[in-house]
Amino acid sequence: MDETDVRINRVKLAFAIAIIADLMEFPVIWLETFQWDSIVLFGRAIGVVLDACVMFILSKLLGFHWAFVPSFVLEVIPTLDIFPSWVACVANVVWERKRKQQAQLESSPLRPLIDVQEVKAIGASIVSRLAPPPLAAIPAQKPPLLPKPAHEKRLQSLADLRDKNLISPTEYEAKRQQILSEI
Repeated sequence: MDETDVRINRVKLAFAIAIIADLMEFPVIWLETFQWDSIVLFGRAIGVVLDACVMFILSKLLGFHWAFVPSFVLEVIPTLDIFPSWVACVANVVWERKRKQQAQLESSPLRPLIDVQEVKAIGASIVSRLAPPPLAAIPAQKPPLLPKPAHEKRLQSLADLRDKNLISPTEYEAKRQQILSEI
């Protein structure tokens, strides 16, 4: 059962309760015609309790609306409670809410929740940012510089001189740096 069916069922139930409440006023009015004070007071108390319950139930079914308050006051007044004010009140509330809903639908143009073209444009830009660049765009990396054979021989002979303690470690390091800077 979807939301529209639930709403329709609540409106039907509200109308049924309003009709029953307005019909139940007739026996209460009949009790009020007696000349005994206790029966008249009892009839009015039943009428007020009935109308308070109807107002509560209709507020639960349809949500609170300020039109329920004047209907309640109208039903409490002894001679005016013959008028079917609960039915008129429910009809007014349903009509007013339906009118507001239609005005709301007409004032705001329906726009799709997802604009497919925007998603494509956004998706394309994200993909292009995340995708690796094509292989042709990657610059060729230079191979690491290897010492030329002459420099290798010089470094090797320098290491041999250090190992034989013919030069000091500081001299070795200075000469090594000089050879590497030439590469």
